[in-house]
Amino acid sequence: MSKHEDLPKLTAEQKLMVDPLAEADVKRIDQALLSNASTKWSRTDRIVLATMIELDNGLGLPTTYFIERIGHLVKDGLLESKGDATGARPDEVRLKS
Repeated sequence: MSKHEDLPKLTAEQKLMVDPLAEADVKRIDQALLSNASTKWSRTDRIVLATMIELDNGLGLPTTYFIERIGHLVKDGLLESKGDATGARPDEVRLKS
């Protein structure tokens, strides 16, 4: 099992905020996350914060959703990660080389 399966899950209330997102919205969020990552290791929270600022306060979506999307990008092989995804300190990620 991947360590990203242990990431915080969206609450029922947060899922109601995320469920209406169109595929184009998800792609836009993923692209913004990737554009804020680099080939050097960066803390996940830094990438999430930069993305939320870029997307006008994260489109009003919860931070947990952006962390979840990073997990998907790692799973899809676009990012690679190190560190403990379940600990108090977020993972570090970088663009897959």
